Amino acid sequence: MKLKEKDIVEIEWLDSVSSNNWLEKSSYEDEPNTDYLRQKTVGYFLSENKESITVMQSYGTPNKNGDYSTNQRITIPRCAIIKTRGFK
Repeated sequence: MKLKEKDIVEIEWLDSVSSNNWLEKSSYEDEPNTDYLRQKTVGYFLSENKESITVMQSYGTPNKNGDYSTNQRITIPRCAIIKTRGFK
């Protein structure tokens, strides 16, 4: 499905996690559970390119030139995307 600007889209993707506290190496499992890395984002489709997809949570009323403001944007790298589902 080809997405158009402002289409509602759900993206399932893998996030990265870091920590900033000292832990013993032995506290990590050999094969850590990565289920918590799986995220879902729902928003209005804004743009895409070969490397990423950008969605926004909110957008404003267009001005006289047709431009509009956007808020709470997230750009997700395609290499992290598991599944994309669009809604009309």
